[in-house]
Amino acid sequence: MRNTELVSVETSLQVQQKKRKGIDLKFWDIPVRLLGLLFAGAMPISGMAPFGLSFLTLDRKFSLKSVINLIFVSVGYLLLFDFELALRYISACVIFETVLFVIERNEKPSLYFVAIVSAAALFLCEFGVLMWTGFTVAGLILIICDTMLMAVGVMVFDRSRDVLLENKFLSRSLLTDEKISLCIMAGVILLSTKSITVLDTFNISNFLACVLIGVVSLSRHGLTHGAVAGICSGIILGIGGLFPEFVAVLTICGLLCGVSAQFGRKVVCLCLGVCGLGIMLYMGIPGGQTHIPNIYELVLAAAVVYFLPRKAVIIGEKVTDFNVDNSDDTERFRMYVTEKLMCISDSFYDISKTFDSMSDKQTGMDMSDISLLFDTAADRVCKNCERANFCWKKDFNATYAAMFKFLEIMERKGSLQLSDVPKCFSDKCVHLLPLITEINRLFEIYKINRTWKNKLQENRELTSEQFKGISEIIKNAASEICGEKSFDIRSADEIKEVLNDMGISAQRVNVVCDKNGKYMVEISVLDCDDFSVCQKRIKPVIKKVLGINVAVPYNECDTSDSGKCCIRFCQVEGFDPSIGVASLSSNGESGDKHYTNYLSGGKLAVTISDGMGTGHKAAIQSDAIVKLLGSFLEAGFDKTIAVKLVNSVMVMKSARDAFATVDMCVIDLYTGEIEFIKNGAEASYIKHTEYTETVRAASLPIGIVSIGDIETFARTLENGSMVVMTSDGVISAAEDNWIRELVEVIDMEIPPKELAQIILDEAVKRNAENGIENDDMTVICVKLSDRRVRAEQKHVPKAAVM
Repeated sequence: MRNTELVSVETSLQVQQKKRKGIDLKFWDIPVRLLGLLFAGAMPISGMAPFGLSFLTLDRKFSLKSVINLIFVSVGYLLLFDFELALRYISACVIFETVLFVIERNEKPSLYFVAIVSAAALFLCEFGVLMWTGFTVAGLILIICDTMLMAVGVMVFDRSRDVLLENKFLSRSLLTDEKISLCIMAGVILLSTKSITVLDTFNISNFLACVLIGVVSLSRHGLTHGAVAGICSGIILGIGGLFPEFVAVLTICGLLCGVSAQFGRKVVCLCLGVCGLGIMLYMGIPGGQTHIPNIYELVLAAAVVYFLPRKAVIIGEKVTDFNVDNSDDTERFRMYVTEKLMCISDSFYDISKTFDSMSDKQTGMDMSDISLLFDTAADRVCKNCERANFCWKKDFNATYAAMFKFLEIMERKGSLQLSDVPKCFSDKCVHLLPLITEINRLFEIYKINRTWKNKLQENRELTSEQFKGISEIIKNAASEICGEKSFDIRSADEIKEVLNDMGISAQRVNVVCDKNGKYMVEISVLDCDDFSVCQKRIKPVIKKVLGINVAVPYNECDTSDSGKCCIRFCQVEGFDPSIGVASLSSNGESGDKHYTNYLSGGKLAVTISDGMGTGHKAAIQSDAIVKLLGSFLEAGFDKTIAVKLVNSVMVMKSARDAFATVDMCVIDLYTGEIEFIKNGAEASYIKHTEYTETVRAASLPIGIVSIGDIETFARTLENGSMVVMTSDGVISAAEDNWIRELVEVIDMEIPPKELAQIILDEAVKRNAENGIENDDMTVICVKLSDRRVRAEQKHVPKAAVM
């Protein structure tokens, strides 16, 4: 088997990471800080607008994000068109940001520090303005109230800080105090838009209140939630005038929408429109100074609710669902289990460090063992010799030097012969032949002991590596348990109900949303006769309920002994892989084995393993490696940890010269990023639209020695990219450029199966021309197609194509 050369090519992924290193700004950071405009405009009492500064304190570290937040909040205060008010609050905001700039940048201040600093800044600015305009006791009382209200806002907004700034609405369960904080924030936004009216007929706060009622009504507890949302919105909007009218109108809207929620979103939107029509019939055409919700606001709100994505409805339900009282206990239990698992992981890591400290492999001669060898030989041969006193006492230095000379010869030749003894020593030694025989015998024992010591040290290193792998696995499991995943119970119940109505006996339905907002649906069906028919009937139901396209990654179901069939549907990735395999066996059973399967998180793993030699023996080695890697990857282990564990197992169990290559790539079907791991494997080739690149690595096969850090090679694929992986039998000669040249000139539209067969046929042809016997050969081609591009092409009119 042949190792390929290492080519250090900086990956596009690394380049992108370097570019992003300077500015840590995500897409969500701008819209969420844009809310500062609204919070700054919320005035519970005339002349008091403390919530803008409260919102500014969500950023507790001076950065580009905090500066953007300061700009939006300042603009919000300026839009109030009150110079004195804007001066007070903007000055306090600038003082707060200055304090953040002065203190240690690497440490975020505590909540109480932020509250005290912001309150002190606001009090000083307002007190200064008060002294400038004229001191009054009433003004001082208002300043104290304003400062206290701002500090309370800091405390309340902090509860939902992580959820809001990191956009974790769908990625995890919300705690009760987080829900309350988010609801209060929504009320502040309604209050801030109360005075914004378009053409004297369309009020923004009325419109937002109607949208909020419609969204909340679509939750599981539609009636109660809709009514409560209407009452709370009416109370907020009724502050300052028309209080009974606002409460009455919005409460009726909430009740009607809540009652109709069980019939679906269309009926809820229809009820909003009917409410607007009823208000128009009762009060006439909207106009003048009236601010009661009118038909324009309600109809537009109904349209927005109808076209809102399902994620917005799920967020509304999660924020307003206060019926689940065990969320805090669940979170505490998850944290408790995570801490226990992390402790176990640390224990295994400490054990691995202990084995590391015990490992001291001997590559040279151990002086203590050498001295024991010399002393034992002298005791057995020279003890009763009449010249022992002269050789080992009077002429000790010369005797010991001769012994080390003998040791050097034995290390080089394997044994000491009579002809290797210097004449000066042979003339003095009267028992030379017995001494040489004894030294050779003891040296053989010494070599055997040294070999076993090194083997023991090697096993300790492998054991240490395995304990490290177990530690990482437990740590990953802890991260999964404490991971940012949420269960959509309402959607699960709805899917189960629809399936049962269709005659599909769904026993259990789980809808899980991960931290990236991707869904996974797991359905247990009783008495599943035909998998293909079953999944075809279930797919439209999931699409209707969740509004997403799903696929079955494994193209099969898991059937238990009780007859239940478990089908896992995953949200469709951005890329659709097409896989083609071509293989050839040189001696009956092929020593090449390959593995292709979907992994969790929308990833595809492709592995080729080539056992040493051909036939059954090579097949056993490669098959064991492929099966172990497959089971580890499907269980969710990291690819590098899986390779290390498989290597340590193969080193400990395999006999001499029992090893195999591993050529693995893992493709993220959402982003198109691909990572290669190569252990003694041949080069792989990536055909892009404009160019073709080669991925090589210099490393040993699996099962020879323990390996340290595993090197990975990352690339980025786009629509139409093809990946070609081969076993070493395809490249029998030293020159392998012909594969790259063939891949480079091949048509991008060629099917992967056809390309794999072309490469295999060309390899067989070249071997025949050069008189080389065929080895086991395997070629795998993977082609990625962007689903979005394909969907756009599918909907292009025929006339446009012509």
